[in-house]
Amino acid sequence: MTETVRDKSHAFESSSITMQIKCPRCKTRMLLQVGLTLDPPTNESVSCINCNNKMIPLVPGPIVGGPFLKMHA
Repeated sequence: MTETVRDKSHAFESSSITMQIKCPRCKTRMLLQVGLTLDPPTNESVSCINCNNKMIPLVPGPIVGGPFLKMHA
């Protein structure tokens, strides 16, 4: 599951977006920073911050930061 998050409390670069991802194993929700470039996305894996499960999220660009814990408002 991925969905775009518009959270102004994070000062990420303007050339990226923050997406929410969910670990398929433990269901922990995390934030992932994705670059906005014309380069095709790579099959980079990320590790869940809770259970360390490796996954390859489907994102529209290269991963440039994260995963970070999703903070509840």
